Amino acid sequence: SWFGVEKIVSLDPWGHIQQDIFGDRIVSGSLDIRPTIAVTKSHLDLPEIIDAIKDGTLKPDGMILNQDGSLSTTKAAIEPVWNLPEVAKRFGTSETQLRRVLYE
Repeated sequence: SWFGVEKIVSLDPWGHIQQDIFGDRIVSGSLDIRPTIAVTKSHLDLPEIIDAIKDGTLKPDGMILNQDGSLSTTKAAIEPVWNLPEVAKRFGTSETQLRRVLYE
């Protein structure tokens, strides 16, 4: 579950929508929070794909492969974010000891 504190300890599942959740506080300057996930949509144009459409090897579906031969893509870049108390629990140590090992 995305909501279980002990379930996900190494990424922020809402890291791409922080501006939607905290937008007013970010604009006012009362909160400095950075996105940890960036999602980008794009179209790729590859000559080999266009040739494959022309010779009938590939057929556009209009969702992924467009009529003009471009490919619709989505890319997500995910920055690791650790919930250190839960990571420490999984390693059977204290958060203080884990921080020492990581940062000293």
